[in-house]
Amino acid sequence: YQLRRAYEETEAAILEKEERKAELEAALADPALYTDADRARTTTEALHAATAELEALYARWEAVAEAVAMREG
Repeated sequence: YQLRRAYEETEAAILEKEERKAELEAALADPALYTDADRARTTTEALHAATAELEALYARWEAVAEAVAMREG
């Protein structure tokens, strides 16, 4: 039960982080963003952080999925 819950929670976190990443990418695609260098920099940094967090979440998701598959046979 705990593994299944961890799987579902990780999956939900991935979906949330993917949405955030898409928002950041859309913001960075807007030329108006670059009229404010500080905002452009912080948005770029946030995108890098979201990407790194997603990589970690996907790694966790895969590990939990394998454990669930092994347990459920």
